[in-house]
Amino acid sequence: MSSNLQNNPFAALFSSVKDAETFMKESQPEEASHDARAENEDVDATVILLEKLLLITTRSVAHSAPRILLEDGGPMNEESFKLLLFDRLLLDSPESHVVGNSKEGRAKTCRREVVVYLSEVYWRCRSERDNPQSHIIQQVQLAVIDNLTTALAQPELYGGQDPNDQLLGIIRKGLGQDGAVDDLVHQLLNHLADQQLPPPDAFGKLVSDITRQISQLSLMTFNFQLVDILDFYASLPLLATYLTKLPKEISQDRTGRGYHHTPLGSLLAVSCLPRNFGQPNEFFEKPSSKLNQAHKDTENSIWLAQHNISGRIYKLFYSLLK
Repeated sequence: MSSNLQNNPFAALFSSVKDAETFMKESQPEEASHDARAENEDVDATVILLEKLLLITTRSVAHSAPRILLEDGGPMNEESFKLLLFDRLLLDSPESHVVGNSKEGRAKTCRREVVVYLSEVYWRCRSERDNPQSHIIQQVQLAVIDNLTTALAQPELYGGQDPNDQLLGIIRKGLGQDGAVDDLVHQLLNHLADQQLPPPDAFGKLVSDITRQISQLSLMTFNFQLVDILDFYASLPLLATYLTKLPKEISQDRTGRGYHHTPLGSLLAVSCLPRNFGQPNEFFEKPSSKLNQAHKDTENSIWLAQHNISGRIYKLFYSLLK
């Protein structure tokens, strides 16, 4: 080392070669400790992010926000969080494991419904998409989809819960309306397709409910949010078949009249014509008693409403044929 320093022009900055050697020895541990601190900071950032997304912790320290404490799972890190997440889902009473005095966010932290909790984890991941640790976030999202698949396939693991009913509640409120719900469902269905698994029963129940609602609406009272949901079904091969599926209690005959009981058929049945043969026209009651201008206004309203619904039906068929 002494010979190297003697040949180093910067050694002239020191009064002797020995002083230069002393300086080098003192600076090396400092660099090592700096690297160690940087590594610890990265680990801490990962733990903090995982705690924020999953609302769980393995650290028996004071927490500013409520967290579910999992004391027997070992430290949480990029490798262990999947097992800790599964342990969290199996808790019968999460509220008995909560730490942190803050009341804000306590309800979500103590959420027992497995599908609702997992969905909220996924949505928290979406809100952190710009986080520098995006690879951690993607791993958490994949873990959420895996656990959703397990919950829907093996509901008996979760203490009498009904994951399908929980999923139905989520998609009934947000499918076709909320991008976060659409994203979650899209990823779940793609995963199920990769595993060659059928869609959960919740999707069949939802589309049956939509068909029933459409059959009770008229051209002027139509709810286009129902078509938003059908649009989503049409965009995914795994769900598109529901649009032409007859209810079990309806049998098809040669005339094809049963088709109007399907989701797509019920939508096509919405028009200015009477739904059933022999019914009076709902738009022109006692036409001879009204002025010609009233008829023109009614006709304009009919054409506008028919134009709107025809445009949505065209879009739906276009999605199915792509």
